[in-house]
Amino acid sequence: MVEVTEIFPFPILECDVAGRLVSINAKCRELLGELGIPHDQFFRILPSRYLSIIKRVVKEGETHEGKKRIQGHVLRIVCIPSREHALIFINDVTRDEEFQTQLIQSEKMASLGLLAAGVAHEINTPMGAIRSNNDILSRAVGKMRHLVDTQHNRELNRLLGILDDVCRNNNVATERIMSIVGSLKNFARLDEAERKKVDIHEGLDSTLTLVRHELTNRIQLIKQYAELPDIECFPNQLNQVFMNIMVNAIQAIPGHGTITIKTSRNHDSVKIAIIDSGTGIAPENLG
Repeated sequence: MVEVTEIFPFPILECDVAGRLVSINAKCRELLGELGIPHDQFFRILPSRYLSIIKRVVKEGETHEGKKRIQGHVLRIVCIPSREHALIFINDVTRDEEFQTQLIQSEKMASLGLLAAGVAHEINTPMGAIRSNNDILSRAVGKMRHLVDTQHNRELNRLLGILDDVCRNNNVATERIMSIVGSLKNFARLDEAERKKVDIHEGLDSTLTLVRHELTNRIQLIKQYAELPDIECFPNQLNQVFMNIMVNAIQAIPGHGTITIKTSRNHDSVKIAIIDSGTGIAPENLG
């Protein structure tokens, strides 16, 4: 059986009904060596219930499938009966899992882009009406001051003052909303699916506008922008990258902290550095 298992290009273990190691092929020894696990501790790459699984496979003749996550690896385990023993096939599917995760994230970001564009479009029209009405109200209050003697009517003067304040507050609020809508449209940029030259700072600032509520009263934002030329890129995809990095940076800061964004030019290319004061990634999870 040992000779046969050596033919296969993936790790294989053979165990008896008590879970004792009967044979191990070269690929499995290679995997254990990569993980720094001694051969006599092979069970560490198996599911925690491996003894009961092996016993059931051998005695009842059934097949078991499962996964084991260890040291950043994702191992797919298939256990089948083989006479009085159990053959355990192991496949490292780490890259497949990472690709699937990236694919799901990409689909989520694409959906976010569509949602952002839709929200921006839906808000634009009513906001235009509100801004127009507020402008009319503001001018009407101004005309009323000229038509009515407010100096001898304190109550009317007070009411017109209140209307002036309301108009100013409305103007500030609508400007803020329109700024957010503009950032949403710039972030989505669904009409710019092809490469084109854009201002990289515009994309960064649009992303910051959308996450600013996460920064308020907790995280200090430091921008160190250099003079940069427009760069050729895929704007929508680049903005999604900025969003991912910013969200990760915010989540990495448990309390108060800082996020610094630096841009610089290096000959014909530009460099963007986003630095946070968060906890960072544990060394064992790097690479």
